[in-house]
Amino acid sequence: MNSLQKNNHEYPPDGPSPMRVRYFLIVFLISIIFLGRVLYPFVSILVMSFILTTLFRPAYLIFNRRLPSTPSSLITCLLITALVFVPLVFFVTALSNEALTVYQWGR
Repeated sequence: MNSLQKNNHEYPPDGPSPMRVRYFLIVFLISIIFLGRVLYPFVSILVMSFILTTLFRPAYLIFNRRLPSTPSSLITCLLITALVFVPLVFFVTALSNEALTVYQWGR
């Protein structure tokens, strides 16, 4: 008899053992939980960037047909700044002035 036929331990297993699968799933879930804890402070920033990217991608594609990618990106970033962030600054300024007025009126 061949030594390989006597000893079953030298044959590769049919698949991963249930214990290995459970261990992998536990480690994987713990890793996902820690990743969620690391990314949690950035969720609002990621959502905002996803929304802005979705809204302004067609403009980038129009610019990219006529220009190389770097100037197209620059023009798109300037467009985002002009259409989103500048009005947002004015809105926040007006809102803070109104809040100050209400605070002084309530004193």
